[in-house]
Amino acid sequence: MLRRVFDIVLLFFSCAFAFSESELETLWDKCAENSRSLKIQQIQKEQAEVNEEFADFVYLPTFTLAAESSFSEKYDEIKKYPYNADGTLTTTFPIPGGGYISTEIEYEMNRYIMNSSASLSPDSVGYDQIPEVTVAYVQSLNPFFLHGNKNPVKRNLENKTKIENISYESAVLSAKMQVASKYIQLRRYARLIANIENELSFLNYTIDSLETNKSRGIVTAAEIWNYQNKIVEYNESLLSYIQQRENLIKELEVLCGDFETFDLNAKLPQTLSCTPEYDFTLRQFALQRENLKMQKILEGQSYAPKLGFQGSVSYNIEAAQKDSLTDQWKDKNGSLLWTIGLSFEFSPENMTRLKRDKILYEKNQKILSEQEELYIKNKRNSIEMYGKIISYYEILLSQSKESKENKKKYYESMQIQFERGINTELDLMQSKLTLDGAETIVKNYEDIIWYYTWLKSLIVE
Repeated sequence: MLRRVFDIVLLFFSCAFAFSESELETLWDKCAENSRSLKIQQIQKEQAEVNEEFADFVYLPTFTLAAESSFSEKYDEIKKYPYNADGTLTTTFPIPGGGYISTEIEYEMNRYIMNSSASLSPDSVGYDQIPEVTVAYVQSLNPFFLHGNKNPVKRNLENKTKIENISYESAVLSAKMQVASKYIQLRRYARLIANIENELSFLNYTIDSLETNKSRGIVTAAEIWNYQNKIVEYNESLLSYIQQRENLIKELEVLCGDFETFDLNAKLPQTLSCTPEYDFTLRQFALQRENLKMQKILEGQSYAPKLGFQGSVSYNIEAAQKDSLTDQWKDKNGSLLWTIGLSFEFSPENMTRLKRDKILYEKNQKILSEQEELYIKNKRNSIEMYGKIISYYEILLSQSKESKENKKKYYESMQIQFERGINTELDLMQSKLTLDGAETIVKNYEDIIWYYTWLKSLIVE
């Protein structure tokens, strides 16, 4: 019976520490596929791409069609005929650089009494006609192209897309870090749970043996109670470890989605393949700084004085009876009227806004510079801290490996002595449990060193 228990213990450890490949990378893939936070980040990235794709819609023309009629009740005989009628079609074409071109086509008709000496009647109603075409061009005196820059509207949208792409890549890497951290912790708890379960098996078997010796008067009840108290302590620790393990599994399910099982004893990735090509945060700082500059240019363009040119031509057609309006067009009974205008728009309020925005721009640039310096300092501290942690655990790993070798030699000597009948099977099991504990310490240190080495490799210097 004792030999069978010992064989089961050996079988458990041989199976529990069998290695499989890239289990962590499989979890990373599941996380990339199932993480809701990454899906949200992906949608935000796609939204930015859509905004960039439709960047030119701000330069589409605007059409306005309007018509109105005025009536007067001054003369009852002709009050049903409009006193005035007017229709306009206005088209506005925005152009890059804070300007626009507008065209307006207007057709106006004014009521006219053809024969004022005669009594009023519908036959005395006539209308003069004034078709008019107006073209205007208004331009900001501080367009962006004077500064040698690309269209800031498009550049802002392009940068926002880049920022969202970087945010997505950063979120993917952050999710990988979370998965790796929880996976490493799960491996630790799995080993601790396995060790405690085997310790409990050993203690239960030891108590059974002591109970047998108690009936022979070799041991006392106090000795048995001491082992029973140890079992209580180990069970409390076991329950705590199991609860921690279950919590970590639930957290992993949130990150990676549902999964049936995974190997906590698989080899960790040997190639640190997810090292980014560039520093995400520094690239975002650069894009934010450029966006501030583009915003400043846009505000300067918007608030600057504006110069406008306007020209119109109208054709004033003499009054004709309401039933023969088209005849006046045929007879060309009208005259052309040309108008040329110049406008200048200046707002002291806008000049004050420009002054304010310039100060805010400088303050925002300083904030970004301070944030960037703080980030660089923290990054250097992280590199230094990870290096110290790695060095510390490398020393512990070296010592624990040496300790494990000593325990292994001791276990091998106990095996020889057991085969010769010098010691008991309980002694042999005790030495095996001691060796297993030493192996657990070594593996946990190796995992910690791998994890912090991996974290350090993610930092782009």
